[in-house]
Amino acid sequence: MQAIRIDKPPTSKSDDAIDIIPSLEFIVSLGDNSTMSIRELTCKTAFLLALISACRPSDLHRINAFDYTKTRSSISFNCVAPKEYNIAVAHSASTTKSRLKKIFVEPHSPASVDTIAGWIKSILKISSPGSTAKDMRVLAAFFAQNAGAGLETVLALGNWSSNSVYHRFYQRGIKLMLE
Repeated sequence: MQAIRIDKPPTSKSDDAIDIIPSLEFIVSLGDNSTMSIRELTCKTAFLLALISACRPSDLHRINAFDYTKTRSSISFNCVAPKEYNIAVAHSASTTKSRLKKIFVEPHSPASVDTIAGWIKSILKISSPGSTAKDMRVLAAFFAQNAGAGLETVLALGNWSSNSVYHRFYQRGIKLMLE
């Protein structure tokens, strides 16, 4: 076993943020929602929801696409049977309801958690092709912190139960916020 470790040591997770711009440029290059394929639209939606909400793929899987509230600038989706009791509601840029419905109507079925995770990772790989897959929850929290969000906001966004849980498992730049 030690020989395997020496030949191919485990990769360590980098604490450096990645430049998310290439992934966002890819999203823009997909074009208008009404002309995208179902797969492109669902990949785009999953990626953007994960980026802005710090949701796990399992939380995204629990979002009910038929139960939402639309305003002029956002759509709020409700999470069905969230993993945590106090899960935050996710907001997304406006997407056509009829296009989303096609994902859940025959012959289409809801995507699995692993499929959703794969979609997110595939778009994230555009920004960081040489690295191991990043945790989108951590990146979402990191970007929220860099944009000036307070610690309480970041904890609520990622639905972390406490500062210590966030600090221990997901911390990125928290020292700056506490100073």
